[in-house]
Amino acid sequence: MCASKKNVGLKDIAEATGYSRITVSCALRSSPKVKASTAAIIRKKASELGYVPDPRVSAVMASVRAAKKRYQEPLAWLNASPERWYWRDYKWLTPYMEGAQKECAALGYRLDDFWLYEPGMTEKRMSQILINRGIRGVIITPAPTILGVSHLAFDWERLCGITFESALHSPRLHRVAPSYHYNLMLALKVLRLNGYRRIGLFMHNLENRRSQNTYLAALHYFQKDLPKHEQVRPLTFKSIWGLPNEIQFSKWAAEESQKPDQGNLRAKPLGMLRDWIAKEHPDAIVVQNQSIIEWLIELGLCVPNDIGVAHLALDDDCADWAGIWQNKRHIGAQAVRELITMLQTNQIGPPEIFHETLIRGNWRYGKTIKSR
Repeated sequence: MCASKKNVGLKDIAEATGYSRITVSCALRSSPKVKASTAAIIRKKASELGYVPDPRVSAVMASVRAAKKRYQEPLAWLNASPERWYWRDYKWLTPYMEGAQKECAALGYRLDDFWLYEPGMTEKRMSQILINRGIRGVIITPAPTILGVSHLAFDWERLCGITFESALHSPRLHRVAPSYHYNLMLALKVLRLNGYRRIGLFMHNLENRRSQNTYLAALHYFQKDLPKHEQVRPLTFKSIWGLPNEIQFSKWAAEESQKPDQGNLRAKPLGMLRDWIAKEHPDAIVVQNQSIIEWLIELGLCVPNDIGVAHLALDDDCADWAGIWQNKRHIGAQAVRELITMLQTNQIGPPEIFHETLIRGNWRYGKTIKSR
């Protein structure tokens, strides 16, 4: 019986020519990555050895190469704000979306933007639009106001979702959020190391609610062992809309300033801030509001000579301040990673037990505190 003829493979050609298997493979596919003279030598040797390409391998490799140009599965970025371009127009919010978009591109997905408050839109209709477009994963953004959505009646049997910060009360989805407790504790400790002793917290009620009251809890824990004369009562405030939105809040303050019997500081935020500073005498304030310097100037105070300021959510609009860099791009990216993991493991619908991923911020020095 005659012995069967050995099949010649890329390894055999590589050994015979002295080139690598990758170079041999490219040459046999007429790839422009290999010089014409080199390709000619390899093809000639392959013919001498009796090389015959396997059509099954060729088909598989063609499929692999085609996959590099495959259709990107869409994920939904669901804007739950009454303002259409809220997540694109405001510098303190765009990092979330930028981080999510970059991570989607890196993992072979794309992020499509949807507005829940589109004229004539309902939750049922939005849910059906997402499903009809082949979208299975949704990132629900937190609303900037108390008027935003807190309960989302989607067809959750066909979708999976994730939120960041405190976007939803129902259903309870996994969420990615800043480590509020850690961030405030870090800011308080660094300010104290830099010589500040009476450190106050000035914050909108909505921001504290988003932290699930951990901001106030962290402040209470930090102050409990301080001498009584170094403890400062926090000031939490709310506007008539319950908004942290700087533009809308300033608009409201301007309207209030036109009302009578308010004295020289007729706007309520300034009045509250003036009275609080006069009573508590803070030498530094921790805030999450970029209008604070303007307000302090109106009160006749200079930052940082008269009072220091630390921001709990430094972003592109106040990057030169002192405070906490929340790593919002990382929060957006982490939301994408967790959502894709759920899709790949077929975790459709609200989880039986939801979890939180807390992202710690970093302290950055800036122009709003005195250097030691």
